[in-house]
Amino acid sequence: MDKSAHSRFMDKVSKVNGCWIWTGAKDKDGYGVFRHNGLARRAHRLSYIHYKGAIPTGHVIRHSCANLCVNPAHLKSGTQQQNMDDKKR
Repeated sequence: MDKSAHSRFMDKVSKVNGCWIWTGAKDKDGYGVFRHNGLARRAHRLSYIHYKGAIPTGHVIRHSCANLCVNPAHLKSGTQQQNMDDKKR
């Protein structure tokens, strides 16, 4: 994400109690979305890529908090099974 895209991204973030709450547009599933390079992408995935690097093949991005959060410190990659196990907890 270039500097201007990052600035636009952060304009849609409200920092509350350690979480970076997404205040921008959401998709039909309730995930934050951000238009970047002509594509609408999920905000938490873009945050992970920007701050931590590529998402490993076959992995999803898991949230350690139950908020609509894009704080990279609250995001980690993992398998879909790990994500479902997180959801149960």
